Amino acid sequence: IFQYMYAGIPIVFSNCNSLVRIIGETQSGVSDRYDCPEELADVIEELCKHPEELNKYVQHGRQAVIDKYNWKVDGANLVRLYNGLL
Repeated sequence: IFQYMYAGIPIVFSNCNSLVRIIGETQSGVSDRYDCPEELADVIEELCKHPEELNKYVQHGRQAVIDKYNWKVDGANLVRLYNGLL
């Protein structure tokens, strides 16, 4: 999902816990129930009708990757973790 977010693609995702947490935290998309294609269609239709919302999700997602969800940040966290083991 992080590649999509960085590429400026808003996320429409099924409501699994890890995605709900990340997308909710970053406000970069909308969820639907995994077993409800009608709800998925409604979500996509609403996004098409409201380009300002779509643009908000794009901006939030890209900024989240730039600020937090990238290897520079994760790498620093890993180095800190490994240094703590010594």
